[in-house]
Amino acid sequence: MIVNFEDITFWASNIPKEVEQCIGQVNEVYKSFNTEEQKQAYHMGVDSTLSILKQLLDEKISKNFITFYCPNVDITEEMTAEEVMEIVSKF
Repeated sequence: MIVNFEDITFWASNIPKEVEQCIGQVNEVYKSFNTEEQKQAYHMGVDSTLSILKQLLDEKISKNFITFYCPNVDITEEMTAEEVMEIVSKF
């Protein structure tokens, strides 16, 4: 089977680091809110971010979608096959 890597989306992810950053930001930002509505709106944004991360993990590997752990990234980011191969070659 021949695979065209141009048709595959690679997502490099470091979930522990992203969750840690998210929690740290929430704690700092929460202090600056004056109203409950502001806190709720921010909380919805955090929930959305974590939901996206969960979706990436739930998908794992599908026909055109591969999520993998990459300790070199701070946030989940899309990569090309060439970028993935460059990272892999360093291990």
